[in-house]
Amino acid sequence: MYSFVYPLTLFALLVVLAGVIAYAGDVLGTTVGRRRLSLFGWRPKRTGRVVGIVAGVLIMLSTMGILSLAFRDATGVILRSQRVAEELDALRGQRRALEEQVATTQAELSQAQTTIISAEAARDAAREARSAALRIRARLLEDQVALRAELAGLEARVDTLSAEQTRLQEENAELALSNETLMAGNAELSEQNAAYQSRFNNLQNQLVTLQTRLQDLRLTSNREAQNLRDTLSLFEATSGRELSYRKGEIVHYGLVAAQNEEAILAALERFVSDAQEAVFARGASGVELRTDQLRGLSGALAASPGEDLVVLVAADNFVGTPIEVNVEAFPNSKLLQKGQLIASRPIHVGGPGAPVSRVALRTEVVRLAQVSLNRLQRGGLFEQVRPTPSEADFEVFTASLARLSGPVMIGAVAREDVYVAGPAELEFVILY
Repeated sequence: MYSFVYPLTLFALLVVLAGVIAYAGDVLGTTVGRRRLSLFGWRPKRTGRVVGIVAGVLIMLSTMGILSLAFRDATGVILRSQRVAEELDALRGQRRALEEQVATTQAELSQAQTTIISAEAARDAAREARSAALRIRARLLEDQVALRAELAGLEARVDTLSAEQTRLQEENAELALSNETLMAGNAELSEQNAAYQSRFNNLQNQLVTLQTRLQDLRLTSNREAQNLRDTLSLFEATSGRELSYRKGEIVHYGLVAAQNEEAILAALERFVSDAQEAVFARGASGVELRTDQLRGLSGALAASPGEDLVVLVAADNFVGTPIEVNVEAFPNSKLLQKGQLIASRPIHVGGPGAPVSRVALRTEVVRLAQVSLNRLQRGGLFEQVRPTPSEADFEVFTASLARLSGPVMIGAVAREDVYVAGPAELEFVILY
């Protein structure tokens, strides 16, 4: 409020003072003109003009004086007006330069803001890429763990194959020695082959005669065997001693896999029920398992980490009474891995001049299967389990051998993993 009152008061004072000076100058000029006064010998008219001029000068001087009193720097401003104007132009130039600099700075600021927006977008993209990389890294770590486990299995497989390779190399060395002997005897056998061929023809004729006689003997033997069976049946029926099971005979067997007591009891109940049905089919009245046998079997199953093969064996000879049994339990452990060699056998499949018959080749394959069974049983295979090469397997492998010539090493490998309780599936292969 004070900033407006002071200038207004000063302006009013200047107006009043100018009016008073003008009025005084006018009165003085009029008085001089009426009285026809003269200064310095001038004419009254000129003297009146001079008085008016002096009054105007006094008005200007009084104004300057009041402004000097009101504004102490007013006189300096008036005296320095030219320099102030130059400084004002310079300041205006600086203002324009600053305005241009501000405009440039604003443009740079806009460009920087655009750059910042691009950088933030790139930063967000980098964060997403980093997150994706972290997810990929996690998946790679999981795959690495799985690959390490697979590598451990492969290393174990390599160790097994290395041991098998060592054994095969030893057998190969032995076969090499045998091969030299066979090669030395091959020439002699070739010479003997012609003589044997002639004898073979004679034997072939004799074989036809023997087969005819054998057929007659089989018919006679079958009739006598049937008469003997009828006689034994009649004797056992009349003596009341027809046996349902003999001592040491396997009554029933099966796999039981259970860990807690309740599950073990349920599994044993199903096992005993199956055994009862098998015993009923043989004409016996049932199976007797003592409490101590069940308790011991339950404890053995609980202590075993996996499946167990449970076997019931007849404790004595039984006719039709309940069968008393001895109980045996074996862990169903793995005996062989898939693809592992079970047995091998060197054979000679002949040559173009001395071929070997398919019957002889099949006999060699059957012998290989029997050797494999013996090794499996020595390794722990349950006695009731038999390897399962089909007739088609025998025929196909025999046909493949018939197309070869010279010495050959054949083998039997496990088609699947072999456990104590079976199955034992064989696959025939040609090693070399």
